[in-house]
Amino acid sequence: MAEDQILDNGLPQMNRYITDHRPDGKAIFNTEIPTPLSWEKLPNGAAFALSYTTNEFPANLNGGKDVAKYQSYLQSPPGLTIPGGSVLRIVDINPDSLSPMHRTVSLDYGVVIEGEVDLILDSGEVRHMKRGDIAIQRSTMHAWRNPSKIDWARVLFVLQESQPLQLEDGKNLGEDYGQGMDDKIICMNPYFTEKMKWFAWEIYTSDIGQNRKVEKPFTSIEQKAGLKILITGAGIGGLTAPIFCRNKQSRFATETGPALHLAPNVNGIVRRLGLFPEDFGANPTQKMANCCIQFPLKKPTNADSIILAVALAHRVEQHNALKKAVSTLTVDGKAPIEIKTPRRVEKVDPYNAAISFADGTQIQGDLVVGADGVHSISRTSLHIKPFPSGKSAFRFLLPKQKALDDPETAALVQHIGEQNMWFGVDGRIIMSPTSHNSILNFTIIHPDKESASETAGSDTWDQSTNLDKMLKILSSFSLAIVKLLSKVEPESVRVWKLIDMDPLPRLNESRLVLIGDAAHPFFPRIGVFYH
Repeated sequence: MAEDQILDNGLPQMNRYITDHRPDGKAIFNTEIPTPLSWEKLPNGAAFALSYTTNEFPANLNGGKDVAKYQSYLQSPPGLTIPGGSVLRIVDINPDSLSPMHRTVSLDYGVVIEGEVDLILDSGEVRHMKRGDIAIQRSTMHAWRNPSKIDWARVLFVLQESQPLQLEDGKNLGEDYGQGMDDKIICMNPYFTEKMKWFAWEIYTSDIGQNRKVEKPFTSIEQKAGLKILITGAGIGGLTAPIFCRNKQSRFATETGPALHLAPNVNGIVRRLGLFPEDFGANPTQKMANCCIQFPLKKPTNADSIILAVALAHRVEQHNALKKAVSTLTVDGKAPIEIKTPRRVEKVDPYNAAISFADGTQIQGDLVVGADGVHSISRTSLHIKPFPSGKSAFRFLLPKQKALDDPETAALVQHIGEQNMWFGVDGRIIMSPTSHNSILNFTIIHPDKESASETAGSDTWDQSTNLDKMLKILSSFSLAIVKLLSKVEPESVRVWKLIDMDPLPRLNESRLVLIGDAAHPFFPRIGVFYH
């Protein structure tokens, strides 16, 4: 057994004190075994210390038999459990690592003594454990994860053999050490990490299943086939992901919404995908003007100096372009992408990369990409929910010609490709031209309470509102601006309750990764189309 007296992982060195007796019965400390714990490092960087063991119950302490047996186990380590005995083991879990799903036929007590860990069950349930928290592990399939990117975690385990667990149907649940574990040591070699290396090169095999053992690891590129990726949601993010990944299964629902703001970095990304915003009506921003309620704050800023222009696109046109790109995407001459509607997701199992649908069907892959928006079903396993931000947004489109035909409003839209922002006391109006400068897109952010009756009981943006009420809310703006807004068709005005969310501790959960609003909701004008 390779041992290291001191671990250089930032956690304190642990000492073990074993008591004994003198011949006269007085208590003393045993000095046969060194006080500092001996650690065994695993290939991936994790480590464990076999702190003490017994091999019978009740334990026989006479003549130092238990100490002698423990010494023998230090030289020849036992399995995770010892039949008829007990095991005290300290495990140091390296940052950003995940153990395979596994089960021992034992009753285990686990206490977090440093850092934080996640206890993951094969049902998909997760408990985030902090220092001092206790887990009672009753022979279930489980995995341990250290979610921190930089800090180690330390867990103390006491394992004792149990009777085999029998289910109601008579099935016995035996030991299952999972992919990446053997029956001698705790192996923290992640199921997912190695596969991600292959995924980046599109050379990953889908032949290894969760909890399935293989004869030998894959060692050459030729052995690797395509990674099967499941994507929940077929909005902007859901359609963009497969173009990068080159392999997708997704279900599509109709895209709605006014316009998109493609910042320079995003404009560059879509061009790498073979999509050119100007082809679907986006127009480059040539001027940007910020104004207070009545007067300009400064002169309009020319955008000529921007190497790659900010593009102002119609959301539906952008979405249609993505759909077309996805539907024509081929891999080795085949089109593996199928878009169907409707298909409502009921549950996502991140540990088995499986998606359950409302119609009772299920599909399983190697990786799930959660792109199902702010009210993501995929995000459920992370136990973080979005909440109202206190702001809402009116959104609508207006033909530019309507503004040009009125001398009182024509001056507001006279420049081609000009984006305007008018700031009020507690809100703002953003106007952007799109669709080859023929359509004006409006986003009007205001306090949620002012349109509360329209958004009550709903967190979706697609809620009808009253035009007169909107104009009343905006009555402090200039007469020309209010008149411009009054030209919109009343039935086209929608109000969107803006949703916020606390930052997620991570954007992945086992074989699930979150993107877009499922990962971090963005307010209008903060997001840059792909985020």
